Parts: sequence; C-alpha cells; structure tokens
Amino acid sequence: MLEAIKYTTIRDICITDFIVYDKEKTEALAEFCMRHGISFIPDRNRKSYWKLDGNKFTHIQELSPHVIIGPEELIFDETTINKFKNRNYDEVMFVVEDRLIKGVVHIVDYNNDNLYVELYRMLLSFENNLRNLLIQKKHSNEDFLNWLKKEGDKNYYYKNMYEQEVDDRAVQRRKNANPFQTFYLKDLMNFAQAEKLLNLSNNELNDITELRNWVAHSKDVTTVKPDSDHPVYNITGLVKFIELSTSFFKSYESLELVLEEFQPANFSILRKAIMNKE
Repeated sequence: MLEAIKYTTIRDICITDFIVYDKEKTEALAEFCMRHGISFIPDRNRKSYWKLDGNKFTHIQELSPHVIIGPEELIFDETTINKFKNRNYDEVMFVVEDRLIKGVVHIVDYNNDNLYVELYRMLLSFENNLRNLLIQKKHSNEDFLNWLKKEGDKNYYYKNMYEQEVDDRAVQRRKNANPFQTFYLKDLMNFAQAEKLLNLSNNELNDITELRNWVAHSKDVTTVKPDSDHPVYNITGLVKFIELSTSFFKSYESLELVLEEFQPANFSILRKAIMNKE
C-alpha cells in the first residue's frame, strides 16, 4: 500500500496542459509571468523556451540541465527536492522526455489533493496496524489505561488523560468500539514504545504526529511569501513536508516488519485454503 504514495513521481503532479509562447500575445504572457513570479515559457515546438527579461522575451534554444526534470523522478527523493532548492524556486521546471517538453512543474504543484488523500490513507493504515499489533500481543484497553495511570504519577498530561478516559462517557464510548479505537494515536505509539513493540525515536514519533496534523488540517505545503517580490513562494514548508513524509515512510515500514512476525501462520492457512480450492 505504501508504494502508491512513496513512489509518486513528477509525472503524477506536473501540469501537461500548459501555456506555450505566442508572439502575438507577448504582452499578456509577460503579465502572466510577472503575476506568478516566473520567467520561463515553453516554445510551441517543445524543444526550447522563452525567457522574460524585463518586458521582452528572449528565445533560449537549449534546454540546459538546470531547467529540466525527468517525469519518473520521485517527488519525495532528496535529489528531486535539491533541484528545486538549488535554483530560483519561483521558476517552473520543464518535464522533459525524449528531448521534448511534456509538462511543467512548480513547487506549488506539491499542494496536491491526491497526495494528501494517499498520505491520510497511509496514516490511517499505520494506526490500524498499530492497533492490530497491540491486539496480537494480547494487550487490552485495560492494559493501556493502567499504563496511563502509572504514567500519570509522573506526568500531568497522562494524569489528565487517564481522568478523561475513566469518565462515564469515555467508558460508554469504548463499549461501542473495537479495542484501542477511542484512544489517540500519539498515546498508542508511546504505549507501544513502553511495551517494546515499536523501536522508533522520539523524533520519529513526533514526525508522525506532526504529519498527521498537517494532512488532517489540509495545510498547504507551499505558500506565498508575504511582503516580498522575490522569491514569491516559500520553500520552507515543502522541505519540512518532505522530511516528515520520508520519516513516516520509514516508520510505516518498520511497523510492517514487526507485524510480519505474526503472519506466517496466517499465510499457511491462506495457502492451504487456496490449494484445497484448486
């Protein structure tokens, strides 16, 4: 499941229906470029481009490496992000395949609904996997509550959390839900860590929580930089988003490896059932 988001490519977020240079519309194109903080416009032949200099366009015959990116490059890969960081990141990059411009991409294209949907699905899957791990290790809601109570002797947060969870309304909610479904992900992760079921650093646990909040609140990855002409866009959020996402991918895979310890018996049963059916 993770592959659907981890291996997202530039092809998945780039714009393929893009504006091309038209000498009859230079004034409108110049206005468009200035409004969006860019200066590159693909030529109609898709083999070269035009660069706005002042209020005039200059034809650039060669697609040099610093303005192009491959369609299959991974959007979460450090080398891809560096291509945006190590240049004027207000500019578009040309997505080139077979020496032709097939699309354009800008850091703002990381503000992509499909990315958020897939990430949220993976975060939900991670949480479900964590609950399953706790259940398979024979832990119960009561074990978690006892841990909260114990931690509450040292930490006010857990003391307050325990008092909320033993309230009559919380007790009633648990009666109508599967094990661990009424508790917060962050607390379940800390409980699993305490029980030595997870081996994640505090930074990794915090990254998961921060990414979950980011996605849940639909916070834009790339924003317009206020009170500034150039750069127009702020790349800081994108860099942080990539760091959080790649950290989460590692944590997700780490949890999957732990769960695999419980799978062989299940796979044997499934294989036997398939063979009998055949």
